[in-house]
Amino acid sequence: MTRIEVAPDLVEEAVFLRLRHDAERQDTRALTWFEARERFYELTVPAARDQAFQEHALQAFRALQFDEVLRTALEACATARGSLDTLYVRRARRAKEEAAELYCAQSRESQARATRAVLALRPERFSNLESLFEFARRELLYVDDMLDEVFGYAPDAIDRLALDPGMRDVVRERVSREWERRVERRCAGESARQNFADLVQRATASLAECSAPSSDARIAAG
Repeated sequence: MTRIEVAPDLVEEAVFLRLRHDAERQDTRALTWFEARERFYELTVPAARDQAFQEHALQAFRALQFDEVLRTALEACATARGSLDTLYVRRARRAKEEAAELYCAQSRESQARATRAVLALRPERFSNLESLFEFARRELLYVDDMLDEVFGYAPDAIDRLALDPGMRDVVRERVSREWERRVERRCAGESARQNFADLVQRATASLAECSAPSSDARIAAG
């Protein structure tokens, strides 16, 4: 089973923001949590104080089922679930930083083997569990594709195209858009049969279509 690790600073801020909102609405559970938290400031040993804050936040993180939402999102990605050793969830400072990345380690046979994925999330994501699930699942589906041998993820295939660097960037952008559509179809429960090579081929073919003269231009030239 893939181990899910959440960065302590993300745990603390996600819980703090959620329970602060609840406390403003006079939620008893949230008020009790903050009252208990205040007592930790009385601890004189910094390390013990920090540990108390982290453990208190982690208990609430689990009670709020934030960890279960992340687990459920991963469970929706069968290949990633079966291939990853660890999913590390870290804090993103800005929306554009939110994404999933895949990291590989060398096996004893000197072949790359995926072992770890990192999912960056803003603490604000945890304010809505349904939205959190949808976003986490969508990002992890990219990792799922990368690990799927049938999909055949091979980013260097674009670098090998007999095109100038500028046109390769255009192909890379179009592949990215097609891949995004594929992931959205998977989120909707639809089949997505195109593999990575198909996406590259389609993006490359679109360059030829764009460079071909229109029917009006051919008529004018005649």
